[in-house]
Amino acid sequence: MNWLRTLPYLRAWHATYAGAGLSIVGVHTPEFGFERVLGNVTEQTAKLGIEYPVAVDSEYAVWQSFDNHFWPAVYRAPDAAPTWQPTAQASSATRTRIS
Repeated sequence: MNWLRTLPYLRAWHATYAGAGLSIVGVHTPEFGFERVLGNVTEQTAKLGIEYPVAVDSEYAVWQSFDNHFWPAVYRAPDAAPTWQPTAQASSATRTRIS
């Protein structure tokens, strides 16, 4: 539910910058059992009108590979660079990870 606060911003970025090459990919990492059911995720994604792809990370593989510690998190991957820059929701702290 926490990520719902970011949805208006993601929608606006997608609508404004998709044509310029911005790709938004949502990653759903379930907290509860019912959130692991692909049909539930697909249904809610459609209900919310999300137009960008959403991956389901039920095994926390993406979560762990990004060393994530909070919901929601926004990661920016610059063109042709192996640097990930996570931005915390409730913090101004930014850390850089080289993959």
